[in-house]
Amino acid sequence: MRRAERARVLVTGATGVVGRAILSTLWTRTSLSTTTVGRRAPSGMREKDEHHHVDLADSNEVEQVCVLIGRAPAAFQAVVFAAGVDSRQGAIDVDPAVFDQVMRVNCRSHLQILRAILSRREMDSPPLPVIAVSSDVVSDRQARTAVYAASKAALEEALRHAAADAALHVVLVRLAALEVPMAEIVEQGSVHRLLRPPPTAARLLATRIAESLLAPPDTGSSVEVWT
Repeated sequence: MRRAERARVLVTGATGVVGRAILSTLWTRTSLSTTTVGRRAPSGMREKDEHHHVDLADSNEVEQVCVLIGRAPAAFQAVVFAAGVDSRQGAIDVDPAVFDQVMRVNCRSHLQILRAILSRREMDSPPLPVIAVSSDVVSDRQARTAVYAASKAALEEALRHAAADAALHVVLVRLAALEVPMAEIVEQGSVHRLLRPPPTAARLLATRIAESLLAPPDTGSSVEVWT
């Protein structure tokens, strides 16, 4: 991605704790244009940025935005999947409706968006950087995280296998617990939002992500895991 001034990056979860830190860093430290996808447009958008209003839990809305992405005048040069919701439910108290909603937001909707982006890519394009903000609960057991861990693990594995189908450079970020709660939690089918400033860990992660988008490392592997 040497010609950063021509590049456009798609970001989900741009109004969440981690997503907002990533977006702010992209705006201040790079010349990348951004397209954000979510229920709310982030504040401070520049003239060259754009936002698609969509609820990632709504399959119809996701399909509609995928059509727009597929018709975009230029292909996206990188993707950051930072959207996510938690349920604080374990195996003994899982609500099927909540499980479906968390899986839609954290996994299925992101795969639909990726499919739309890949539909615009030329066969000889360089690997598409795809950064997915996951969680350390995928690899470490924690109480009351069965639903959340299942959704993040599903996204991770789907992207691993997607890298065998298309030219991708996937970075899976297994973020440890932040100093503040997640921005959104699903409870009994509804989403509750917690507004918090980005902690130091989120700001450091955002800087690392921005740097990797400007100069993707040549590791020889199509999948990286950051812990």
